[in-house]
Amino acid sequence: MVLDRGCFHGLCDSQRAGCAAAVTELTTPGATLLMMAYAPKRIPAAPTGLDETELTARFAGWRLVSSQPDDGGEIAGPLRNVPRTWYRLTRA
Repeated sequence: MVLDRGCFHGLCDSQRAGCAAAVTELTTPGATLLMMAYAPKRIPAAPTGLDETELTARFAGWRLVSSQPDDGGEIAGPLRNVPRTWYRLTRA
């Protein structure tokens, strides 16, 4: 199992490609990836965010099992109104 609670959505394109490749290389078929990510937004000095379309494209060897809103409570600061989603993927 791999857990990402808010890291991947803050990486640049090349880092995202490298991260997805490394996670795939380090896991075996049937592995689970749990990822929490903020939705894409245009807030200066904040993570760029991630949507389901990009996630499934980046992790092409994985199957999206579920996605659900994060109910971890309210947060303060500039990201307080940006939706957060938990994604669960299984490696093919």
